[in-house]
Amino acid sequence: ATSLGWHGDETPLAGDLIPADALVFDMIYRQTRLLREAAARGARTLDGSHMLVRQAALAFERWTGRAAPLDVMRAAMRA
Repeated sequence: ATSLGWHGDETPLAGDLIPADALVFDMIYRQTRLLREAAARGARTLDGSHMLVRQAALAFERWTGRAAPLDVMRAAMRA
């Protein structure tokens, strides 16, 4: 885990080292240079937005005792 990519266009791994059959996950919840370079090489990519929404959902449920409105939370994340 690293914060590279959060500010600016740094990457923790050179794109030419990423195999086409890899799955590259970046915990930062937007497209980063790492994800762009991985996709360009044919790798599958995931950013951290799903993880962020799920963490928020757990917090919501613990604080309110109600099921989290995942659709609303995902829409807010995309916006």
